[in-house]
Amino acid sequence: MKNTIIKSIKQLPEWFKLENYRKAEFFNAAEWFDELMSRFALKQGIGRFLNDSIGTFRRWELIKRDGLLFYSTQREHICHTVFFATPNTIILRTANIKEKETVLTSVSSLTNIDAYSSFLDLKEKEQFQVRRKLNNIYMAGQDVNLMLSAMQDREWAHQPFEGFADDVELGLENKIAYAKVKLFGSDEQIKKDFAIWLEEERKRRNAYATKKNFSENAIDGWHEFSILPYLDLSYWAKLENVKISQHVMGQAIFPDAYSVYSDIDPLSKLKTSKKIITTLMDLNSMYLLWLQCYE
Repeated sequence: MKNTIIKSIKQLPEWFKLENYRKAEFFNAAEWFDELMSRFALKQGIGRFLNDSIGTFRRWELIKRDGLLFYSTQREHICHTVFFATPNTIILRTANIKEKETVLTSVSSLTNIDAYSSFLDLKEKEQFQVRRKLNNIYMAGQDVNLMLSAMQDREWAHQPFEGFADDVELGLENKIAYAKVKLFGSDEQIKKDFAIWLEEERKRRNAYATKKNFSENAIDGWHEFSILPYLDLSYWAKLENVKISQHVMGQAIFPDAYSVYSDIDPLSKLKTSKKIITTLMDLNSMYLLWLQCYE
Protein backbone atom coordinates (compact mmCIF):
# COMPACT_ATOMS: atom_id res chain seq x y z
CA MET A 1 0.00 0.00 0.00
CA LYS A 2 1.48 3.34 -1.11
CA ASN A 3 1.87 6.19 1.33
CA THR A 4 -0.47 9.17 0.97
CA ILE A 5 1.55 12.13 -0.30
CA ILE A 6 1.13 15.43 1.54
CA LYS A 7 0.94 18.03 -1.24
CA SER A 8 -0.33 21.03 0.71
CA ILE A 9 0.99 22.68 3.85
CA LYS A 10 -2.61 22.73 5.09
CA GLN A 11 -2.43 18.94 5.40
CA LEU A 12 0.32 19.12 8.02
CA PRO A 13 -0.66 18.55 11.67
CA GLU A 14 -2.11 21.47 13.60
CA TRP A 15 0.38 20.97 16.43
CA PHE A 16 3.35 21.87 14.20
CA LYS A 17 4.42 25.45 14.93
CA LEU A 18 7.84 26.61 13.77
CA GLU A 19 7.99 29.27 16.49
CA ASN A 20 8.17 26.50 19.11
CA TYR A 21 11.71 25.80 17.94
CA ARG A 22 13.05 29.37 17.97
CA LYS A 23 15.04 29.02 21.20
CA ALA A 24 17.17 26.29 19.62
CA GLU A 25 19.05 29.11 17.91
CA PHE A 26 20.90 29.65 21.19
CA PHE A 27 21.43 26.00 22.19
CA ASN A 28 24.82 24.70 23.28
CA ALA A 29 26.04 21.15 22.65
CA ALA A 30 24.38 19.76 25.80
CA GLU A 31 20.98 21.25 24.97
CA TRP A 32 21.20 19.95 21.42
CA PHE A 33 22.09 16.53 22.77
CA ASP A 34 18.93 16.47 24.91
CA GLU A 35 16.73 17.15 21.92
CA LEU A 36 18.54 15.02 19.35
CA MET A 37 18.87 12.04 21.66
CA SER A 38 15.14 12.00 22.26
CA ARG A 39 14.50 12.03 18.52
CA PHE A 40 17.11 9.35 17.94
CA ALA A 41 15.51 7.08 20.54
CA LEU A 42 12.04 7.64 19.08
CA LYS A 43 13.28 7.06 15.53
CA GLN A 44 14.99 3.80 16.50
CA GLY A 45 12.00 2.61 18.51
CA ILE A 46 14.07 2.27 21.67
CA GLY A 47 12.11 4.49 24.00
CA ARG A 48 12.28 1.78 26.65
CA PHE A 49 15.86 2.94 27.31
CA LEU A 50 14.76 6.48 28.15
CA ASN A 51 15.11 6.52 31.91
CA ASP A 52 12.25 8.73 33.05
CA SER A 53 8.73 8.43 34.33
CA ILE A 54 6.89 9.95 31.37
CA GLY A 55 7.51 7.19 28.81
CA THR A 56 7.98 7.32 25.05
CA PHE A 57 4.39 8.23 24.18
CA ARG A 58 4.33 11.14 26.63
CA ARG A 59 7.70 12.36 25.37
CA TRP A 60 6.34 12.52 21.82
CA GLU A 61 3.24 14.33 23.08
CA LEU A 62 5.47 16.94 24.76
CA ILE A 63 7.49 17.39 21.59
CA LYS A 64 4.28 18.01 19.64
CA ARG A 65 3.03 20.49 22.21
CA ASP A 66 6.20 22.36 23.12
CA GLY A 67 8.61 21.65 20.27
CA LEU A 68 11.66 21.69 22.55
CA LEU A 69 11.84 19.28 25.47
CA PHE A 70 14.55 21.42 27.04
CA TYR A 71 11.96 24.19 27.49
CA SER A 72 9.00 21.93 28.08
CA THR A 73 6.65 22.77 30.94
CA GLN A 74 7.15 19.14 32.00
CA ARG A 75 10.94 19.36 31.94
CA GLU A 76 11.26 18.46 35.63
CA HIS A 77 9.81 15.02 34.84
CA ILE A 78 12.29 14.29 32.06
CA CYS A 79 15.49 12.52 33.06
CA HIS A 80 18.67 13.96 31.54
CA THR A 81 21.15 11.33 32.69
CA VAL A 82 23.49 9.87 30.14
CA PHE A 83 24.95 6.44 30.71
CA PHE A 84 26.37 4.67 27.68
CA ALA A 85 27.08 1.35 29.39
CA THR A 86 27.10 -0.61 26.15
CA PRO A 87 26.33 0.27 22.53
CA ASN A 88 22.79 -0.99 23.19
CA THR A 89 22.04 1.12 26.27
CA ILE A 90 20.87 4.66 25.60
CA ILE A 91 19.73 7.10 28.27
CA LEU A 92 19.83 10.90 28.43
CA ARG A 93 22.53 13.18 29.77
CA THR A 94 23.08 14.59 33.25
CA ALA A 95 21.62 18.04 33.77
CA ASN A 96 22.32 20.62 36.47
CA ILE A 97 26.10 20.32 36.55
CA LYS A 98 27.46 22.21 39.56
CA GLU A 99 29.25 25.44 38.78
CA LYS A 100 32.99 24.95 38.18
CA GLU A 101 32.65 21.20 38.58
CA THR A 102 35.13 19.30 36.41
CA VAL A 103 33.40 16.75 34.23
CA LEU A 104 35.45 14.66 31.82
CA THR A 105 33.29 12.43 29.68
CA SER A 106 35.92 10.72 27.54
CA VAL A 107 38.62 10.31 30.21
CA SER A 108 38.12 9.33 33.84
CA SER A 109 39.75 7.46 36.69
CA LEU A 110 39.15 3.75 37.10
CA THR A 111 36.75 3.63 40.04
CA ASN A 112 36.57 1.09 42.84
CA ILE A 113 33.27 -0.25 41.60
CA ASP A 114 34.72 -0.65 38.10
CA ALA A 115 37.73 -2.59 39.35
CA TYR A 116 36.24 -4.81 42.05
CA SER A 117 32.84 -5.53 40.54
CA SER A 118 34.58 -6.89 37.44
CA PHE A 119 35.95 -9.76 39.55
CA LEU A 120 32.70 -10.33 41.44
CA ASP A 121 30.81 -10.47 38.16
CA LEU A 122 32.81 -13.54 37.16
CA LYS A 123 31.34 -16.97 37.76
CA GLU A 124 32.85 -19.01 40.59
CA LYS A 125 34.83 -21.19 38.18
CA GLU A 126 36.29 -18.13 36.45
CA GLN A 127 37.15 -16.52 39.80
CA PHE A 128 39.05 -19.69 40.74
CA GLN A 129 41.00 -19.60 37.48
CA VAL A 130 42.03 -15.99 38.08
CA ARG A 131 43.17 -16.81 41.64
CA ARG A 132 45.14 -19.81 40.34
CA LYS A 133 46.93 -17.75 37.71
CA LEU A 134 47.88 -15.10 40.26
CA ASN A 135 49.12 -17.70 42.75
CA ASN A 136 51.25 -19.31 40.03
CA ILE A 137 52.86 -15.96 39.23
CA TYR A 138 53.62 -14.91 42.80
CA MET A 139 54.38 -18.28 44.41
CA ALA A 140 56.22 -20.28 41.75
CA GLY A 141 59.30 -20.79 43.96
CA GLN A 142 61.51 -23.75 42.98
CA ASP A 143 58.71 -26.03 41.82
CA VAL A 144 59.59 -26.73 38.16
CA ASN A 145 56.02 -27.58 37.17
CA LEU A 146 54.68 -24.51 38.89
CA MET A 147 57.34 -22.35 37.24
CA LEU A 148 56.24 -23.58 33.78
CA SER A 149 52.66 -22.66 34.60
CA ALA A 150 53.83 -19.31 35.89
CA MET A 151 55.56 -18.53 32.58
CA GLN A 152 52.30 -19.06 30.72
CA ASP A 153 50.36 -17.08 33.29
CA ARG A 154 52.81 -14.18 33.08
CA GLU A 155 51.92 -13.89 29.40
CA TRP A 156 48.27 -13.71 30.48
CA ALA A 157 49.19 -11.17 33.16
CA HIS A 158 50.56 -8.67 30.65
CA GLN A 159 47.73 -8.87 28.17
CA PRO A 160 45.19 -5.98 28.15
CA PHE A 161 42.67 -6.42 30.92
CA GLU A 162 39.30 -7.45 29.52
CA GLY A 163 37.52 -8.70 32.60
CA PHE A 164 34.78 -6.12 32.86
CA ALA A 165 31.20 -7.18 32.30
CA ASP A 166 31.04 -5.34 28.98
CA ASP A 167 34.21 -7.07 27.79
CA VAL A 168 32.98 -10.49 28.86
CA GLU A 169 29.64 -9.94 27.13
CA LEU A 170 30.78 -8.06 24.04
CA GLY A 171 34.46 -8.89 23.62
CA LEU A 172 36.21 -6.43 21.32
CA GLU A 173 32.80 -4.97 20.48
CA ASN A 174 33.10 -3.10 23.78
CA LYS A 175 34.39 0.38 22.90
CA ILE A 176 35.53 1.35 26.40
CA ALA A 177 39.16 0.69 27.29
CA TYR A 178 41.38 1.59 30.26
CA ALA A 179 44.97 2.83 30.17
CA LYS A 180 47.51 2.96 32.98
CA VAL A 181 49.28 6.34 33.13
CA LYS A 182 52.56 7.02 34.96
CA LEU A 183 51.89 10.55 36.19
CA PHE A 184 55.55 11.32 36.87
CA GLY A 185 56.16 11.37 33.12
CA SER A 186 56.34 14.70 31.32
CA ASP A 187 53.23 16.04 29.63
CA GLU A 188 55.00 15.69 26.31
CA GLN A 189 55.87 12.02 26.87
CA ILE A 190 52.47 11.05 28.28
CA LYS A 191 50.62 12.70 25.39
CA LYS A 192 52.95 11.06 22.86
CA ASP A 193 52.58 7.60 24.43
CA PHE A 194 48.82 8.02 24.87
CA ALA A 195 48.41 8.91 21.19
CA ILE A 196 50.21 5.71 20.20
CA TRP A 197 48.25 3.58 22.68
CA LEU A 198 44.96 5.13 21.53
CA GLU A 199 45.66 4.40 17.87
CA GLU A 200 46.62 0.79 18.58
CA GLU A 201 43.68 0.16 20.94
CA ARG A 202 41.19 1.56 18.44
CA LYS A 203 42.60 -0.70 15.75
CA ARG A 204 42.42 -3.70 18.08
CA ARG A 205 38.79 -3.00 18.96
CA ASN A 206 37.89 -1.77 15.47
CA ALA A 207 36.49 1.34 17.15
CA TYR A 208 34.94 4.14 15.14
CA ALA A 209 36.70 7.45 15.66
CA THR A 210 36.59 10.94 14.24
CA LYS A 211 39.42 13.41 14.43
CA LYS A 212 37.41 16.43 15.57
CA ASN A 213 34.36 17.42 17.60
CA PHE A 214 31.33 19.10 16.11
CA SER A 215 32.41 22.69 15.55
CA GLU A 216 30.51 25.70 16.89
CA ASN A 217 29.65 26.66 13.32
CA ALA A 218 28.25 23.19 12.65
CA ILE A 219 26.14 23.27 15.82
CA ASP A 220 24.85 26.77 15.03
CA GLY A 221 23.87 25.52 11.59
CA TRP A 222 21.53 22.88 13.01
CA HIS A 223 18.99 25.56 13.83
CA GLU A 224 19.52 27.38 10.53
CA PHE A 225 18.73 24.17 8.66
CA SER A 226 15.70 23.40 10.88
CA ILE A 227 16.95 19.98 11.95
CA LEU A 228 14.46 19.49 14.81
CA PRO A 229 11.35 20.57 12.86
CA TYR A 230 12.43 18.34 9.97
CA LEU A 231 12.91 15.36 12.31
CA ASP A 232 9.57 15.88 14.04
CA LEU A 233 7.59 16.19 10.82
CA SER A 234 9.37 13.15 9.41
CA TYR A 235 8.56 11.14 12.53
CA TRP A 236 4.91 12.23 12.34
CA ALA A 237 4.81 11.18 8.66
CA LYS A 238 6.19 7.76 9.59
CA LEU A 239 3.57 7.29 12.32
CA GLU A 240 0.75 8.38 10.01
CA ASN A 241 2.08 6.37 7.05
CA VAL A 242 2.21 9.43 4.82
CA LYS A 243 4.94 11.08 2.77
CA ILE A 244 5.56 14.83 2.87
CA SER A 245 6.53 16.28 -0.51
CA GLN A 246 9.76 18.24 -0.63
CA HIS A 247 7.88 21.38 -1.62
CA VAL A 248 5.62 21.17 1.45
CA MET A 249 8.52 20.34 3.78
CA GLY A 250 10.38 23.36 2.44
CA GLN A 251 7.38 25.63 3.00
CA ALA A 252 6.95 24.32 6.54
CA ILE A 253 10.49 24.65 7.83
CA PHE A 254 11.91 27.39 5.54
CA PRO A 255 8.94 29.74 5.05
CA ASP A 256 11.19 32.80 4.54
CA ALA A 257 12.66 31.15 1.43
CA TYR A 258 9.24 31.46 -0.23
CA SER A 259 8.88 35.20 0.28
CA VAL A 260 8.77 37.40 -2.82
CA TYR A 261 12.25 38.88 -2.45
CA SER A 262 14.04 35.80 -1.17
CA ASP A 263 17.10 34.51 -3.03
CA ILE A 264 17.21 31.30 -0.93
CA ASP A 265 16.73 27.98 -2.66
CA PRO A 266 14.60 25.96 -0.18
CA LEU A 267 15.13 22.63 -1.95
CA SER A 268 18.90 23.11 -1.79
CA LYS A 269 18.60 23.82 1.96
CA LEU A 270 16.52 20.67 2.34
CA LYS A 271 19.28 18.60 0.77
CA THR A 272 21.74 20.02 3.30
CA SER A 273 19.29 19.34 6.13
CA LYS A 274 19.02 15.71 5.02
CA LYS A 275 22.79 15.32 4.98
CA ILE A 276 23.09 16.77 8.48
CA ILE A 277 20.32 14.50 9.78
CA THR A 278 21.92 11.44 8.21
CA THR A 279 25.10 12.26 10.13
CA LEU A 280 23.38 13.12 13.43
CA MET A 281 20.89 10.24 13.58
CA ASP A 282 23.68 7.74 14.13
CA LEU A 283 24.74 6.20 17.43
CA ASN A 284 28.39 7.13 16.92
CA SER A 285 27.39 10.77 16.38
CA MET A 286 25.32 10.66 19.57
CA TYR A 287 28.38 9.39 21.43
CA LEU A 288 30.53 12.15 19.94
CA LEU A 289 28.06 14.90 20.84
CA TRP A 290 27.59 13.50 24.35
CA LEU A 291 31.33 13.57 24.98
CA GLN A 292 31.59 17.26 24.15
CA CYS A 293 28.52 18.28 26.19
CA TYR A 294 30.59 19.63 29.10
CA GLU A 295 33.28 21.57 27.28
